[in-house]
Amino acid sequence: MIRENKKYLDQDIIYQLLQNYGRIDELIVFASIMGDYEKVISYYINQDEVDMALNKLTEFASFADSNIIKKLTKIFLDNCNLFFKRNPKESISLIKQRLKDVKMGQIVQAIMSTTDKNKNMTNKELAKDKEQ
Repeated sequence: MIRENKKYLDQDIIYQLLQNYGRIDELIVFASIMGDYEKVISYYINQDEVDMALNKLTEFASFADSNIIKKLTKIFLDNCNLFFKRNPKESISLIKQRLKDVKMGQIVQAIMSTTDKNKNMTNKELAKDKEQ
C-alpha cells in the first residue's frame, strides 16, 4: 500500500511519528520504500552495523537505475574509510559489481588508512580484476 501511494505521503511527518513512537525498524523499512537510501545506510552505520550498511548498499544498487547509482556512489564514497576498515573485500566487490563509476583515486585514501592485513586483502581483490 505504501509503494502505491508514496507520492502522496509526507516523509518528514511519517519519519517524526515513527521516531517519536520508537518504531525505528518501521522507519527503516519506510525509508527503503521511499528510496531514502542515505537514511537507511546512515542508520546502520550509526548502529555500528557496517556490514549491514554494505549489504543494503549492494541490495539497493542491484535494482537501481543510473541516477540512483550516482546517489549510492556518493553515499559509498562519503563512508568508504569506514567500509574499507571493516570489510575491504565486500567494498571492492561492491565497486566492481555495482558502483563502477568509482575511480581508484577516490578510494586510495580509504585503502591506505586501513590495517596492513586489509591493504593486502584489498590489493588481492584488485589484482583479481587485472588477471581476468
